[in-house]
Amino acid sequence: MPELFVTDHAIQRYRERVRDLPDVEIRCALSTRAFVKAADLGRCAVILPTGHRAVMRAGAVVTVLPHGVHAIFASHVRENNL
Repeated sequence: MPELFVTDHAIQRYRERVRDLPDVEIRCALSTRAFVKAADLGRCAVILPTGHRAVMRAGAVVTVLPHGVHAIFASHVRENNL
């Protein structure tokens, strides 16, 4: 399985919004087979088991949205620093 790039921002947001884990464990959680397949299919988000959405851009996991926020609202979330 090819390694997927997980940004530092995504790690920070995962830690804040999902669970406080070491970086390596967060990278593993955000680079499962589901993420690789989503990148292959050009999908913009993967729903985590917690219900949070991890947003992908250009083959990288770039952020984790607050629980209940849909990826189509990601620009609104970014503008309001949620």
